Amino acid sequence: MRFSSSDGVLLLEIQSAQTDFQREVVQRARDEQGVKVASPEDLIVLKLIANRSKDEVDLRILTALAALDWPYIEHWATRGT
Repeated sequence: MRFSSSDGVLLLEIQSAQTDFQREVVQRARDEQGVKVASPEDLIVLKLIANRSKDEVDLRILTALAALDWPYIEHWATRGT
């Protein structure tokens, strides 16, 4: 489900965990001010799965982060969900 503020500035996406990967995303989520947020590695895989052109900018930013767990990303990116 996707929710956005009336001005379109804030966006919240909620997914139910139905696959092994989705359950992993929930388990690895980080607490950010009382809200669980997917890890950068999981966001990369989710954006690769979505395969949308609008995610390209986000992928460039995310993949530039230091200390990413590339074996984890490769595992899920090649395995699929």
